[in-house]
Amino acid sequence: MSPTHRTTLFAAFVAFAFAAGFAGSVAAAKPDCSPCVAIYDSCMARPDGNWEICAREHNLCAGPLGCRYLPE
Repeated sequence: MSPTHRTTLFAAFVAFAFAAGFAGSVAAAKPDCSPCVAIYDSCMARPDGNWEICAREHNLCAGPLGCRYLPE
């Protein structure tokens, strides 16, 4: 393999590794908050649903996952 091909192959590998690492860090930066939203929606759907209580239940779920808190 010529030095030019080897350099091109190495550059392609570095670019691929960087892109894969960047995609992984973006995916890790945004947590899946859908379980917490489902808890809030289920709470609000109850006949006695109170937004303060439902927001508190959501926030108890959101904290460990790194999701946004709802105002109580």
